[in-house]
Amino acid sequence: MLLGVSALFDDSRALAALLALSTGDTRPILQYRTILTDTEVGRAWALCFDAHLHACGLSDTKPPSLDTLSQLGARATLPVVLAALQASLRATLAFDRSQAVQAYAVAQRFASSALREDVQLRLRLGAHWLSASTSHANPDALATLEHEALAAGLADVVVDAAALRALALVESGNLEHALEHARRASRMARTESLPQQEYLANIVLARVRRLSGRPYLAAHILEALSRFASPMWRRWVHWEHVLAAGASIEAPADAPSRAIASMVAAATAGDREQLVRAAELATELTSSITFAQQDALRARAALDVDFDTPLSEMLLNDWRAGATDDPPFGVLGLASGVGNDRPRAHVLVGPKRLGRRALRLGATPVVPCDVDLKPLQRRESRTDAVLAVLALAGKHGEQEATLFAKVWGFPFEPTRHQDVLNMALSRARARLVGCGKLQRASSSLVLVPELTLSIPDPRGSSPADDRLLWFLARHAGASAAQTATALGVPLRTVQGSLKALVDEGLCASRRQGRGAEYYVEDTTFQEPTRPGLR
Repeated sequence: MLLGVSALFDDSRALAALLALSTGDTRPILQYRTILTDTEVGRAWALCFDAHLHACGLSDTKPPSLDTLSQLGARATLPVVLAALQASLRATLAFDRSQAVQAYAVAQRFASSALREDVQLRLRLGAHWLSASTSHANPDALATLEHEALAAGLADVVVDAAALRALALVESGNLEHALEHARRASRMARTESLPQQEYLANIVLARVRRLSGRPYLAAHILEALSRFASPMWRRWVHWEHVLAAGASIEAPADAPSRAIASMVAAATAGDREQLVRAAELATELTSSITFAQQDALRARAALDVDFDTPLSEMLLNDWRAGATDDPPFGVLGLASGVGNDRPRAHVLVGPKRLGRRALRLGATPVVPCDVDLKPLQRRESRTDAVLAVLALAGKHGEQEATLFAKVWGFPFEPTRHQDVLNMALSRARARLVGCGKLQRASSSLVLVPELTLSIPDPRGSSPADDRLLWFLARHAGASAAQTATALGVPLRTVQGSLKALVDEGLCASRRQGRGAEYYVEDTTFQEPTRPGLR
């Protein structure tokens, strides 16, 4: 039992109490909290404890303000530094970098070379958080911090440094190594039973999964985190989820994720004015967090063909122009609500408009057009793919061999494939009657639009297996029959695909009566549980 005498309380006991709290043991910190009121140092530690309890979602008490912390005397150095660092983290996660910088300045002002080594390491971690918010975190510096924290026995700093290192690698475009470090951070946090670190590591893991083209895995992780993460983390959880799933988990009215959800709703309704307003709000709400603002700009560029993104995003620009077919940066997650019978993208082209591709979420295009070509049945979708390729090729068109390779996905052999191509071109010409023509220019085929057209582009849409995984991510435990009914796919097709996905380790099955239930499982993530508070 703790001695209820404040005279016997010291910094070492306070730090031990904070360490216990990080693993879910509230007893030391709550007992000390009741006695720390009779000295300036005691009051400072009480405020520090309040900040950490609030971060864990274990107290309704408001965390101390920066003014309150700043007014404490020099004897309260250690608790003020730790409370201010917590305030800086809280502000960063609230997408308020200005407040985060102010809080970190308070921590720096109270810090001195006489502080313990472990606190100096935490100060450096706080600086890396600020750098991460502007996408300028240094992976090598974070690796150094991780190694030093490991030597000092600071498991929470080790995990946070590994997770921020993964986030920094994401922003530099190194997704392979980012995934490696995010998975490692997630496993370490789970092993060390550090809930707050687990939330960070898994949010970063979800981000990597989304940006790597696995938004269904990201949504699976984030929906679990939304149930268990303390309130401090939820704004970031909601943000990542709406980008991965195209729909917002219930979030506060001022949450930036609501603005992205409004963009998706406006795109679905074909309301460009509302889309622009929502996009501008999303950009404003994320103005101080660089990676989130980039997310917002990418989302707008993916949804609005008339938006000229200020980002020098070669991958995104290539996709919009038709140089590549797979939507980058996980933006296909925004279209997760589109029915399985419709392509996720379309190309807008006109007599005075260069062809440009965007996601197509609703029955009406975001940018008005004269003729909206409705999608053909899937077995005839190559006709639309031919038109989409030529619409994006512009006035120079495409040679037959190149066109065939882009549509069918393998090299053109005239003796074997000419009749197939001719049939597709004949159907394409029939689709254009009254609104455009296909012409030959030298050795190329050129689409000449006479009106502004919206052309469905079936390329780069989610393959059937991805649609199965999307469904299972949201309906864990569904049977093959339930999945087939929901997706409108033949049962035998679903059964074959599910078996292949299980064999690849992308989903898992569990016997249930005479049948089986299926689940999406990430190879690293395990659904968190609330720490066993003691």
